[in-house]
Amino acid sequence: AKAAADVVRYSWTPALAEGDGLASYVLTETGCVIDSDSLEDNSAVFFVSGGTAGAVSSIAASAITNDGETLTETLYLPIYGPSVTIENTGQDYCAFALRKVFGRASAPASAQADALERMNAMLLAWRAQGADVGATFPITGTTEILVPDEFVEGIRANLIIKVADRYGREVPPQVAIDAVRGLQLIKSRNLSDDRPGTVYY
Repeated sequence: AKAAADVVRYSWTPALAEGDGLASYVLTETGCVIDSDSLEDNSAVFFVSGGTAGAVSSIAASAITNDGETLTETLYLPIYGPSVTIENTGQDYCAFALRKVFGRASAPASAQADALERMNAMLLAWRAQGADVGATFPITGTTEILVPDEFVEGIRANLIIKVADRYGREVPPQVAIDAVRGLQLIKSRNLSDDRPGTVYY
């Protein structure tokens, strides 16, 4: 993730076959600005500016390899700014979920590590589904996760469900509703709407 006001250097290395190399590439940005880019070894290196706080920009990357293979990937770039006021670490999210699951009861000694493991797995799965929150992996207890404030409730609610499932505990219906709505919100901010319009006869 990047702050809306910052200019940040990124690099993209496509999944090249052994012995192949990057011949050329094209980067097409949406919702941000690529100020400059260059080919360094087998990576596209580029500087990104702009973006709207709370939104997720995307960069469509396409590469041609020395062997003539075409490789494509979409890079998602969450933008934060004044709208990001809730600062949470991996430990903060896990502690919140454990409080909701165990209440005043004592959680198992391994609960924090279990919750952190489930959080990593959950957010990685979301990334694969196109719901990337911009976290840096692996998430440790001290990793700061900067996301738009409206994403926080969805992450918390879904992690509560993951932790409760680990220990065979039930969650209130409202938590389940918040989890579904939260994930839908994150997906809607990441995925473009390519559906055709409705045709009326």
